[in-house]
Amino acid sequence: MFIPIEVSSASTRDPANFFSKKEIFSDQGERNQTIFQINDAAIDKQFKTVSSLENKKTLNEAPFLELEIIADSQYWEGDNLFVAEGNVKALLENAILQADKIQINKSKKIILATGNVSFRKGSQYFSANRFEYDLVNKLGTMNDVYGVIDVKLIPKDLNLYKSKGKKENSISAEDNQLREIKLEDGFIIQGGFSSEMENIEKSKLENNSINKWRIKASKILLENDLWKAQKVSFTNDPFNPAQTKIDSYEVEVKVIKDVEKKVIITAKKSYLIVEDKFKLPIGNRKFVSGKEKEKNWVLGFDGTNKDGLFIGRQLRPIQLSDSYKLFMQPQYLIQRSIKGETDAYPVRGGTILSKKVSASTNYSDLFGLEAQLQGSILNWDNNFEADISTFNNERFANGARYSGDFKKKFNFAKVKDLEAVLFGLYRYQIWNGSLGSSDIYTAYGARIDKEGKWANKKKKFEYNVSTSFGTYQGENLAKTGLIELLRVGIISEFDIKYPLNIYNNKDKNRNKITVYSPRPIEPGFSIDTNIISSYFNYENGNNQSSFEIGLGPSLTIGSFTRNYLDYTKLSLMPSITFKGGDSPFAFDNINDLAKLKVNLSQQLIGPIVIKNIYHVNIDSDSSNYGKTISWKSGIILQRRSYEIGLSYDFKNQSGGFNFRLNGFNYKGNPLSF
Repeated sequence: MFIPIEVSSASTRDPANFFSKKEIFSDQGERNQTIFQINDAAIDKQFKTVSSLENKKTLNEAPFLELEIIADSQYWEGDNLFVAEGNVKALLENAILQADKIQINKSKKIILATGNVSFRKGSQYFSANRFEYDLVNKLGTMNDVYGVIDVKLIPKDLNLYKSKGKKENSISAEDNQLREIKLEDGFIIQGGFSSEMENIEKSKLENNSINKWRIKASKILLENDLWKAQKVSFTNDPFNPAQTKIDSYEVEVKVIKDVEKKVIITAKKSYLIVEDKFKLPIGNRKFVSGKEKEKNWVLGFDGTNKDGLFIGRQLRPIQLSDSYKLFMQPQYLIQRSIKGETDAYPVRGGTILSKKVSASTNYSDLFGLEAQLQGSILNWDNNFEADISTFNNERFANGARYSGDFKKKFNFAKVKDLEAVLFGLYRYQIWNGSLGSSDIYTAYGARIDKEGKWANKKKKFEYNVSTSFGTYQGENLAKTGLIELLRVGIISEFDIKYPLNIYNNKDKNRNKITVYSPRPIEPGFSIDTNIISSYFNYENGNNQSSFEIGLGPSLTIGSFTRNYLDYTKLSLMPSITFKGGDSPFAFDNINDLAKLKVNLSQQLIGPIVIKNIYHVNIDSDSSNYGKTISWKSGIILQRRSYEIGLSYDFKNQSGGFNFRLNGFNYKGNPLSF
């Protein structure tokens, strides 16, 4: 690639001395070996050839590029052209360039490699049938290119300068064995699931980036820190045949040499190709160091606030300042438009607690907006969100929800990674078990959060602790109306997972990534424990305390390799809550004292998986006994490199469509796709 190489257009030395013609032999056999040094001194930049046996103290102290060329034969054609032929290896700064033939033209300062060309350094690998680079004009071409790239590491790996005194590490010339494959990131093309609706857990991964890609292009042009190609095929799948590919046109890859050394990839138009059968246009794309800058279209369902199905268009972020960006997603409410009426708002002239009624709509009711403002000030990270379901001025107050916070990490004494949060809310919707949906109409305050996890042999532990104080306005639990009170409290959650090995570890399908799963399926049985405790004190003298403990089994069977009924994951979590006192608010009063949560994922046929999460009140002394607390269901087409799914929340009347590409990290350079 040689993008970072810098050589002046002229030398102050006699051209005859630009190269020495000295050929030497390595002490490892009969193959010829020559070392070229391309110095980058401020006054005099030049090529040199030196023996590897000479004293290296004579080298220029400025950073330089050093090529150690080993080949079956090496010779000069006249005074200008150095030629190496037969199993040629050019070793440079922890990298290796291989070809059947390499030529270096001293007068034109051009390097040409032909025949079975390959380049390896760090996490980058390229193969081509021809590579040419002009060291003066910093222009080059590669033909019939296949590569494996890690976008984050391009600026580091493709810096080929050798600094004085830096030690080189050996690099293996052959590294085609694919190994150590790990699901690491991914990006959502459409929609998105909540973490509990994921069949294969990905909630703790990056959800807007893929860093490792395999690429193909008929020709790539190199212009200094810019690569260009008319068409590039990308795949996120490390295996062949690749399940997903992206064909992009008018592609540019630019290395930005700022403090963070970012890489920006842009494409004028792109098509997603699934299983080499379906070709879907996904528009122009832009990534910065692997992170996608925006999703285009969003399809969703919200029966409570938007009367059902809606479609949204994610606009390009607006850079308001160096620290702040504004993201906006205008929406068209399809189902509301078809019906010609809405059931999402109280009667005109009613209070915010009035029951919702059916009413006709006008043009301004058919549009919504989701907006997000992100930034940082005085080392505090800021996030403000708005969700607007109508622009009708008579309904706007009941059709807008807002939230915002300022967050900052800090340490206190020996306690590390605490997070301080200042928050504000308007019409923030909460689901409170069998009591149903309730709004926090206004709230402002502060809290301190702490979370962590660790493992002890087989057992895994996770915890979350949050202490808060704030003024809240919400529905009165005891009677109709709103109340506003100061609330101070603490809540903690502690999870323990204790696996019991009941399966044969020699199962040949165990710990293998399959065509259906981006992670190895680990059959097993575990006992899961969930403990939640809380205490809240209210300005009117009320207080509420609780201690909830849940204990239940979790079972995973199958390997997800066969075509039907080869993967089942079932967990049962009965829990009981001991409670003291009541909250004066409806939104946080603990009501379900005995519960059962059932979580089931089941492969039906091929990649089709159904997932259900059902939560029910099992307190025989409660008036809500047998009442559904929550019920979420989804159907997922699960493949190694992607997943497509539909989900629906029956209690909250919301759902969505999800299309996600999975990103992997791995070692080795698999064959071309």
